[in-house]
Amino acid sequence: MKNIINLLEDFFEREVNALMARRKADMANYNEKLKLMNELTIELLKNSFGMIPAKKLYDESFYERAQKAPPVLKRHLFRIDEYKTSKGDIVYTCMASGSNPKIASLFSLFIVGYIDNEPKIFTKFTLSDNGMGGDMKWFSGGGDERFEHKVDDEFVLNETALGEKTETLRLQEPVETDIDGLKEYNKD
Repeated sequence: MKNIINLLEDFFEREVNALMARRKADMANYNEKLKLMNELTIELLKNSFGMIPAKKLYDESFYERAQKAPPVLKRHLFRIDEYKTSKGDIVYTCMASGSNPKIASLFSLFIVGYIDNEPKIFTKFTLSDNGMGGDMKWFSGGGDERFEHKVDDEFVLNETALGEKTETLRLQEPVETDIDGLKEYNKD
């Protein structure tokens, strides 16, 4: 799982670099940082993290305000589960906070696997009740559709597609006030 941790830590660092670069009026630098971030995902997931390549600069007032904002914080990685799919592939679900977290609360789930012996982020999900109150679910945020299915007109995590869980690594608990996140973190 060390390779998976390294991939995610690298991705989280590249995400911070891209977010910080977006705050400056240097389009080429921002686009390069975003490209580096996207190198760690499959093609279907590129530009799916709230950032797209810039084609023109924002108004100067945007950059003035952005320079006054606090630095972007790196995501927290909470837990990694290893699965063996029905086809014999090994994939990992990786629980993390959202980008630029103010507190260590669970928000994102990444599915990671290998392509040509290189670890890549296949897809992402967001833990939410989708604004409807009720049960929390992992809602799809794009990427490899093998790991999602439609329930009540929403695309959510298809846990059956993951296969058999073979190992769990808990790295850090979400904050105690994150009741839903702790429930997910502590599931077997």
